[in-house]
Amino acid sequence: AGIMASGESEHVASWELGLNGSGVVIGYADTGLDRDHACFRQYLLPHDNATGLPGSDHRKVVLLNETLDDWDYSGHQDGRHGTHVAGTLACRFIDSEQMPVGTSMSHGARLVVQDIVNEEGWVPPDVDWLLWEALTQGAVIHSDSWGDDTVEYTARTFDFDAWATEVPWSVAFIAPGNNAGQMMEPANARSVVAVGVATKTEEHGLWNYASVGQTHDGRRGIHIMAPGTSMVSANSDDNHTSWNNGTRSSTGSSMATPAAASFTAVIQQMVEEGLFSNESGGFTPSGPLLRALLAIAAEPMPGLSHGRGDTGFTPDNVQGWGRANLSRLVDFENLSNEEVWVWDSYAMEDWQQHVEERVFSSPQDSRPLQRVMDVPWNGSGAAGPFLSTGESHSWNLSLTGEGLDVRLSWSPNPEPAQIDDLQLKVELPSGDFVYGDDFGSDGFSLI
Repeated sequence: AGIMASGESEHVASWELGLNGSGVVIGYADTGLDRDHACFRQYLLPHDNATGLPGSDHRKVVLLNETLDDWDYSGHQDGRHGTHVAGTLACRFIDSEQMPVGTSMSHGARLVVQDIVNEEGWVPPDVDWLLWEALTQGAVIHSDSWGDDTVEYTARTFDFDAWATEVPWSVAFIAPGNNAGQMMEPANARSVVAVGVATKTEEHGLWNYASVGQTHDGRRGIHIMAPGTSMVSANSDDNHTSWNNGTRSSTGSSMATPAAASFTAVIQQMVEEGLFSNESGGFTPSGPLLRALLAIAAEPMPGLSHGRGDTGFTPDNVQGWGRANLSRLVDFENLSNEEVWVWDSYAMEDWQQHVEERVFSSPQDSRPLQRVMDVPWNGSGAAGPFLSTGESHSWNLSLTGEGLDVRLSWSPNPEPAQIDDLQLKVELPSGDFVYGDDFGSDGFSLI
């Protein structure tokens, strides 16, 4: 948490300012959850209902889907994986006197828990069911540390992209794999956040077994790096009434992915609370806005080598935009964010109700994705703009300081559709122009 806050492992400056994911709900699908663990249970002292009833009044679990299986058993395939992921996403020990080892950067957040593993192994449903269920609880962020051993653009990859296009208040974080090769599906989707693995040290470093590189169609696959080596988080012990507080260490893209999602929950909290400069005050950010802010918050890690390439000061196929560092967005001395201006075309009131109306107005015997596709939306009620071919929109901003970082992000239609060719152009007071994604080797745009 300290590394992602400011690059310092011994100090989490964001917590001192109340930036801990409070008010944010995160969805995740995995092997389940050890619900009596001190990270997640409702009550301090053991009794018949110490774990608490999941719901709006539960301190950690707002929804628990154990339709397929219950708890998180070590004997199942990848058992204990889900509890470890959940700890990275939202662990806060029930006893404040306990040493907070494994406490999450977004320990104020709450969870939608979806158990997709039983004694037969991983049995993930169609992903739109997972994303839809999380949305009903207000979750924009969804963490998914799983996938298939293929680099192809699969039907599941399509579903992640199609849902993000139809429901912009959604962003999925996907683990790309641990084979030191090209990234696996569905991390190769166009609109997800594929997370690379950085070492858990103050010095920049890569875990060379992480899957990185271009996607199947030549896009830059990795979006951001997060710590994923020797990550200490909650440990499941198979016992429903042990009231345990155990932790364990684990390494891989499965660990970096919830770390990046936790980091993003803090950014979502900042947007919700209106801590960035904008005309809308506080609002629920869209997936594209969160991806843009992640790109600004990422610190380049130049001079590192991986089997699939080397890193520089510019975004590349190994590190994406770089390693998560919240201090690039926040002045921890006075919580000043006036120098970070945001615009979200999807900013709107009652976004959740809007999606639910689309889903419930379609035949209920079809999938959620098909339902929203059957009720198309033209952007009415949102801030806009929504541009057609040949159209443009501009903003006039006052420069403060010497540098200027600008990010533009959007969710393109899934394959086989072509990606919309939106062009970002910045005209400086000098009259010079800078164009998006046109960088020199030093990381600065070419004029």
